[in-house]
Amino acid sequence: AYEIKECDWSSDVCSSDLILEHLGSSPDDFINVLKEMYRVSCNGAAWEVQFPHHRCDIAYDDPTHVRRLTSTTFRLFDQKRALEMKKQNQAESPLALIHEIDIEVCDVQHEWNPYWIEKLNSKEITEEQLFFNLNTFSNVAQSVILLIQVHKPGRSTYK
Repeated sequence: AYEIKECDWSSDVCSSDLILEHLGSSPDDFINVLKEMYRVSCNGAAWEVQFPHHRCDIAYDDPTHVRRLTSTTFRLFDQKRALEMKKQNQAESPLALIHEIDIEVCDVQHEWNPYWIEKLNSKEITEEQLFFNLNTFSNVAQSVILLIQVHKPGRSTYK
């Protein structure tokens, strides 16, 4: 149902700006979107993915948002990480291994609410306090921007 034909994602960099939170009414649909993105990407391709921060009103205000996303959502599709977690007997979904997707979150950035940027710039808070607030309060970050690298073949095939 989610087949990408028109778009050439075999290039080095692809961008998804505030789209993925709208796609797939079920978890299976969303995973199929990721599978298709992975299928049409070349090894080493970089995805820049932006979505509303899950603690921001923007994530809830738009009735067309069908899911909340976090950086961990995408880390669940990192085969190297999944194998390390499995080796350590840690409980986390092995979605990367089940669905044969191997993507690595290389960088996480935030689009900050102007109120918090002002506090940071005026030195009312430190960067450490900003990140503490991000994990404590709502509406600190408006969106999350991930840089994701595609690994083909998947790293679970390496010995």
